[in-house]
Amino acid sequence: MVVSWLNRSVSATITQSLSGIDNAIDIWNDLRERYSQGDATRIGDLYEEIYALKQNNLSVSEYFTALKIIWDELTGLRPIPSCICLTRCACGVSNRIKSYHQDDHVIKFLKGLNENFAQIRSHISMTEPLPAINKVFSLVLEFERQLGLSQTGVTDSKVFFTKGMSNSESNDA
Repeated sequence: MVVSWLNRSVSATITQSLSGIDNAIDIWNDLRERYSQGDATRIGDLYEEIYALKQNNLSVSEYFTALKIIWDELTGLRPIPSCICLTRCACGVSNRIKSYHQDDHVIKFLKGLNENFAQIRSHISMTEPLPAINKVFSLVLEFERQLGLSQTGVTDSKVFFTKGMSNSESNDA
């Protein structure tokens, strides 16, 4: 039953290449060996995309989502290794590697934000240790909302002031 499910889960061409294997575990191992190899070219492309990505005209949410998609694909191709020692690891290197990885995400996210986020970027950058990326996203999103509210208020008051001036000027004429 599992062999049948595996064969129906892949393309017809791949199924043909598996026709000589009749054990599910052997099919699975064959597919894993074939398709789980890291793609150095794609990994390089993803790093280029990460470094090139800036917020520009995107909202904070759109910018973060674009980064997260790339980070997730990169993690799929190059996962963070875990300690597999039989005895419990006492040096903490795995936790340090994960912490560096998370800090890299925070730093990249902050560096790609537009200049109007300089205040929050500076505040978060000085935090020791850096907050988790989801917390940073939440803080920046809140800051964006505050900017939006204050900018809307300023724009609305300018519009009313301008309309008021033009109405009174036209009434004087």
